[in-house]
Amino acid sequence: MPTLLSPLINELDAQESISLKRLQKAAVVSATHEAGHEFQRPGCHEGTRLAVFSRLMDWVIGNYEPEAIFLWLYGDAGAGKSSIAQTFAVRCAQERHLLASFFFWKNDPQRSSHTALIATLIHQAITIIPALRVLVAAAIDRDPSILEKHLTRQIMSLLIEPLNVLVSTPDFDASSSPTLILIDGLDECTTANAQRSILEAFAAALPHCRYGIKLLIASRPELEINATFNTNPFNLVSSRVALSASFKADEDIRKFLLDTFNKIKLSHPHSVLIPASWPSDDVIPTIVRRSGGQFILPSTIAKYVSDPHQKPMEQLDTVMAVRPDPFDANIPNTELNALYTHALSRVPSYKIERSLEILSFTVIVSPILDPQVQPQIMVSLLSLEPGDTEFYLADLTSLVQVQYDKDLPSVRILHASFGDFLLDPQRSHKFHCDPGSFFAKISGYGLELLTKDGLCHICIIASICLLLALFLLLFSRFIRSSYQSRI
Repeated sequence: MPTLLSPLINELDAQESISLKRLQKAAVVSATHEAGHEFQRPGCHEGTRLAVFSRLMDWVIGNYEPEAIFLWLYGDAGAGKSSIAQTFAVRCAQERHLLASFFFWKNDPQRSSHTALIATLIHQAITIIPALRVLVAAAIDRDPSILEKHLTRQIMSLLIEPLNVLVSTPDFDASSSPTLILIDGLDECTTANAQRSILEAFAAALPHCRYGIKLLIASRPELEINATFNTNPFNLVSSRVALSASFKADEDIRKFLLDTFNKIKLSHPHSVLIPASWPSDDVIPTIVRRSGGQFILPSTIAKYVSDPHQKPMEQLDTVMAVRPDPFDANIPNTELNALYTHALSRVPSYKIERSLEILSFTVIVSPILDPQVQPQIMVSLLSLEPGDTEFYLADLTSLVQVQYDKDLPSVRILHASFGDFLLDPQRSHKFHCDPGSFFAKISGYGLELLTKDGLCHICIIASICLLLALFLLLFSRFIRSSYQSRI
């Protein structure tokens, strides 16, 4: 049956393969909730965070602050924002509320930049609402450079204007179409200016939308993001959900720990050694109290105790005996700091230096490298032999994970807070991963590589580029800190 869009649909046949392939090429699939490696941001434990999900869903369907087109879900590191965002995105997709999602991640250059944000969102939207395909393709045809233009212009041309056309089409049912866009980890986008620009672009564009788009932002309460939400028009059209204040997670943490210990007793390789009375009655209340309402500590403890190569009862006894240094009482995350320090202290002395080199590369260098070249550069610069990465990090499996791509290892930090710990000398002390010291060390390694006979040109170029990038990174940090000290 012909519709008002039929002429455009006929014209699309010749251009769709060009315009929409350009859109697809610009999108970053790994940044969506459907990414094939979503294990990197696991969802919430089943049966937990129900109060948070209820509040978020009430907002999505208009039962809570219906005038708010923005909702900011915020909390400190370890509050579980990304787990909540991942689980909520999947749930909203199943119930046909989700139009698109984007998960920023500072350790992936494609996902730490705003460059591919709009293309990724639009690529999902045209899949969810097929009628948008013709309109988006036409917009790209009219302006082939639209994907390189200002964020506001991209949002208007590729999302708002096409949606407004659909709303005016008689046979389009807007009431049953998804309206939610979810952006997680905004604080992990490259710079504060980029974070503010994203918010301001949506604030400028969404009021022109007759379709009813809502935007859920999840992030840490960074200064620039908080300041932006405190200004017009955000304070007039936005709502906030503070995980640390509005939703105490003690009951959820208790359930998570109880389920974790029950699973260990049923399926751990050493389960036959565990008595039915384990753990003792005081363990779970103690961990709940020490967690301070955040999941990061119990989650780390769960991984530590669940280690299949260790005895759970001994692991739990060890972890319960770990207490913060009283001299660190004024430093944030003292319980977590003590646990991380203890884990690193268990690395044998003959391994710790190399272990910290690998960790330093992971938290300092990896975020500025293309993921495709990162494993090769790490192996080359640190002169790692096959099996070395697992060997040196074998005692830290509750904190890091070694992955392989084409027989080359890469390291993934399981908790962002562990990376923060390593980079903060006040928290990590002797285990501090200092950028300046590490840069000096790998500069020497790089020079050794450049003098080796037979080294392929790619490795030479990669090494030089790496050293230059590190120099620029450290220099920019020095300039920024110097500037901040003057204001």
